[in-house]
Amino acid sequence: MAGDWSNVAHWKDNLKCRVQSSDSISIDSIGEHIRESAEHFMKSVFCQVGSVYQLLLSGFPNGSPTILSASLYPLKRGHSLTVTPSESFASIGSWSTIANALLTSREYHPRMTLEYASYLVYEAKRCSERNGTVGRMTTLVVHRLGGNETIDEASVLFFSLEGQAQIESYYSDIWKVPFIEFPDFPPRFFMS
Repeated sequence: MAGDWSNVAHWKDNLKCRVQSSDSISIDSIGEHIRESAEHFMKSVFCQVGSVYQLLLSGFPNGSPTILSASLYPLKRGHSLTVTPSESFASIGSWSTIANALLTSREYHPRMTLEYASYLVYEAKRCSERNGTVGRMTTLVVHRLGGNETIDEASVLFFSLEGQAQIESYYSDIWKVPFIEFPDFPPRFFMS
């Protein structure tokens, strides 16, 4: 969730109820539930014109990882709702540009090992902390295809304190400042 946390939770809760009570789950039906829940949220006292509300939804239709990013922009007359699918990664919120740039430059893809992918996402989060709205308490969650996954049950993993400490040590080793000592550049390295 991103945006006004206390308010966007009402959109999320309504969407969750719609999905869990649905007879069929497909990308199209999820998209329809997003639209319906956004319409419901827009009529509530929790939705404020001029604010931005964002949700990430993830799952494994047909065994393939899929992420939907939903962004709602309430306007004085109506609203703007975008739903964007991704098979690789998605980020929302004020730090999403930083995260997208890092994950793209590191060539993140869904076939990476859990360990490598976890580090890259952690790195994107840590670099985003300079933004001010992403903090050390921002949680990373791994959603992976589980053996018995159902409509309302997912295989979700959280980092333990030991896991967080280990991944932080990798980050600290890679992002040392300065990361390299440059020799003096000779004048021929520059042109006027």
